[in-house]
Amino acid sequence: MAGEVYRYNPTLSSEVKFPAYYDNSLFIYEWMRDWIKVVKLDEHGDRVSIEPFMPSAQFSSPMDMEFVKMAPCTYSNTALAGTAIIRMPG
Repeated sequence: MAGEVYRYNPTLSSEVKFPAYYDNSLFIYEWMRDWIKVVKLDEHGDRVSIEPFMPSAQFSSPMDMEFVKMAPCTYSNTALAGTAIIRMPG
């Protein structure tokens, strides 16, 4: 499944926004395998690379992802019947 393409906003003052490293990255996820990956895109939207997202983190059946301007990235899952919050370490 695929989530959103993250757009880093350098003018946004937020302690929970993702780093500029993830700018123009598509987040994809797999419900059965409990992983989230980052697809880095170039300026034309073509794939540059695919890498694990927070490989040491344990995700639980991601079903949907959303970036909210003033909140951390969240994903919903069926295993917890709710929403989990992804906070970037730092």
